[in-house]
Parts: sequence; structure tokens; C-alpha cells
Amino acid sequence: MKTLRALPKGRIAAGAGAVYLAYGGATYLDLKSGLPTILCWVGGLLLGLPFALLADRPLLTWRLTWLACAVTGLAVQAHHRTPFSWHPALLAAQLVILVVISLRFPYAVSAWTYLSMVALIALSFYSADWLPISLIVAVIMGVAVLIGATRRRAQARRAIA
Repeated sequence: MKTLRALPKGRIAAGAGAVYLAYGGATYLDLKSGLPTILCWVGGLLLGLPFALLADRPLLTWRLTWLACAVTGLAVQAHHRTPFSWHPALLAAQLVILVVISLRFPYAVSAWTYLSMVALIALSFYSADWLPISLIVAVIMGVAVLIGATRRRAQARRAIA
């Protein structure tokens, strides 16, 4: 069994982030969704806990986060139609997940994750906000894709040499 000291820092940070996101998501849902408190806490756990998997399984993290955000976002939008469907920290966490995916995986995987994020934006935000948020995500992911491609080319050159 690994001790806390033996765990990589990325896993500890992801776990701490997951706890924060679960709490933030639950309290935001409690304020904005009109759902019973117990469902808000379940929703908060569904929103935050996938972030703990980010260090080892970024694609699974993205899929779970996407599903949780779609379900909880619909509950918020049905009740209040607020500009944000989730706690703003969850949007930042989604960007972190998308950057990790863009750095680690080929362009095609980054493209489908971007398209799924655009669909989530369309589902969860005012229509006037779709384009600006989608462009922000595109720029951030584009930079990450370029950095990831450069790293992979450099590794391939070192492997040949």
C-alpha cells in the first residue's frame, strides 16, 4: 500500500481539486437548481469526483464530467436559466481536462473533445455566450495541441537519433 509520501503530486492535486469541485458544485446546485438538497449533493459529487481521475485517465475524466455537467446543467437551466449552469470553477476544471487531453493525445481526440465541449456549451449557456466561450476554449486547446505536437515530434526525433 502506498503511503501519502509515495503518491505523485498530480494525484494529490487532482484529489484536492475533486473535493473542492464537489463542494462548489453541490452548493451552486443548491442555490440555483431548485432540486432537493440531497440531489444537489449527489450532483456535486458527480461533478467533482471525476477530476480525481485526471492524472491517470483523462478521457474517462472528460466523459464523466461531460455527462455530469449535461445533467446538472439542465436542472439549473430549467429552474432559473442563469448564465452559468455550474459553479465557475467547474468550467475552469473542464478547461484543465481539455488541456491535458490536448497535450497527451493526437489531434483527432482533441477535436472530438472540443466538439463535445461546444455541444455542452450550447446545452448549458445563453445563446449569446456560445461563440465567445467556444472561441476561448478553441484558443486554449489550440495552444495545447501545438505544444503536444511539438513534444511528440521532439520525442520521435530523440528516439530516431
